[in-house]
Amino acid sequence: MAMIGGVLFYVDVVLNAPHTVQVHTSTVPPPTSGNGQPSSVSVDSLVHSTYFLTPEASLSEVDGLLAVQSSASVQGVVFPVRPSGNELTVTLVAYVDNSTLPIAYNPGISLLTGDVSAYNTLDPQGSVWITMWGQGGGANARVFVNGNSNPLVQEWSAGGGEFTFQFVNDNGYVELAQVVVNGAAYSPHLDTGIPWASVDGVGIVADNGVLLVQSLVVNGQVLVS
Repeated sequence: MAMIGGVLFYVDVVLNAPHTVQVHTSTVPPPTSGNGQPSSVSVDSLVHSTYFLTPEASLSEVDGLLAVQSSASVQGVVFPVRPSGNELTVTLVAYVDNSTLPIAYNPGISLLTGDVSAYNTLDPQGSVWITMWGQGGGANARVFVNGNSNPLVQEWSAGGGEFTFQFVNDNGYVELAQVVVNGAAYSPHLDTGIPWASVDGVGIVADNGVLLVQSLVVNGQVLVS
């Protein structure tokens, strides 16, 4: 839940959602400008925070969901976020659109450092990119640290549902402590070597496809709903 304009909002969580959904449209989402300025009222009604788009990404509204479209690898939308305390919990409810080709290759989230308004990609140095599945659904999830081309393969693989990523401050550095995928918990306990104090943003990565986002909540703050 989050307080927006003096009103308390709650986010409904889908626990047993389908892995993928079909979208009843063949139109390409309209382009959006960066620097937190969406091009349509419908998108603006779904996003509750300043955001920045990478160069090959766009946003639109599809059936009440935020469609994040990427026409190149590791593209998407970034929200400025700074952790308070020693934990950062990111909950994403999203579905890969498998009716539009290409299908998102490594969709997921990215934890970012530095100037989040200036990224050309969501896997730069100082980032942790965690995927929902790998290689368009043909493989398990991956974790890319600092844009490393040799990702760490994980146990889960899901094209949709509820994903919770828990990061903790481990002696001043970011650790990916736990991932919960549609109710199943995994404990990577992965030390990233990224300074905790440098975290400045969370990105949604569509990765050369379309990701339909129902909600994004970071430490209780609703960024997308």
